Amino acid sequence: MRKKLTTLMICFMAILTVKGQSTFTLMPQLHVGDTLTYQCKATSTTIFDFISEENKEGSDRKFMFIVKGTDDEGNFKVDYVMKDAKLNYNSKIVKDFSFLKTFIDFYENDMKEKPIHLIVSKDGRLLKEEDTSEIIDAMIDKALPEIKAWIEKMIKQKLPDDLAKEKMRDQIKDDFLTKFFVEIPDYFKYYGKPLLLGKSETVDSMTTNYAVARMDDNSVRLKVTVDMLNGKKEADNSTEITDLLIGSDEEDDEEETDDIDLGIKIMRYEDYSFLPNGVLKSLSIKTEVTSDDSGKSEKGIKESYELSLIQ
Repeated sequence: MRKKLTTLMICFMAILTVKGQSTFTLMPQLHVGDTLTYQCKATSTTIFDFISEENKEGSDRKFMFIVKGTDDEGNFKVDYVMKDAKLNYNSKIVKDFSFLKTFIDFYENDMKEKPIHLIVSKDGRLLKEEDTSEIIDAMIDKALPEIKAWIEKMIKQKLPDDLAKEKMRDQIKDDFLTKFFVEIPDYFKYYGKPLLLGKSETVDSMTTNYAVARMDDNSVRLKVTVDMLNGKKEADNSTEITDLLIGSDEEDDEEETDDIDLGIKIMRYEDYSFLPNGVLKSLSIKTEVTSDDSGKSEKGIKESYELSLIQ
């Protein structure tokens, strides 16, 4: 009963909030034949990137989104095409694990010939990626001899090729884009969702603060701060509009165990800028792991990247 009352209160508060602030849905105006070229500069955004004392500038790559056509339902067929890539890595780590250099070579060179086929809805939501299994298999085939030899040295026994491929595929296939091309899910993250002008907050398993502004020329600026270790102990099943606009701590009738205090803070900062036609102009994403007591980010771990439209 307490849960039901809490849910009703949350919904009522969300309705009141909507009356005081307006919502809109961010949609890119895409057309068949469009080519959008972006540059990505990062300290670490892929599984291949390693914090390196040798390269303070981090990784740099250029890629294109090419709108190739539409499917029977009117969704866009969009290709992600790598134009150029130079990854930041620590040469000592790569020397110790030689198979990593093969992965890096695949990313920097082979990927130029292997577009990632995406299906994007008319309102800009990323629906799915197609044929990534071919890219995964090509990546595995290239690295298999070296990584298989390394594993066999570790376990001191021979490993069949099929088993080695299966183990590698299991590690790579889940969340493929997030692991290797994080800029793709981040790019489409807020398209097709209701955004609330002004400031708002949601609380589920994390605490997220939004600040959304629409400029006079109809361009949009979106800033998001996510406290990744501070939220409700259990996420509820609120509606999408409630999730985006408002959240509330919730009591549970069942006995709960105490949270484990890790003594750290993990914060994610997002800064998006959209053109008047809804196309992404730039984004900046930074994740910081710091001491919960000091809060001094310069003593913590930082990962960040910036994406900007160049053509």
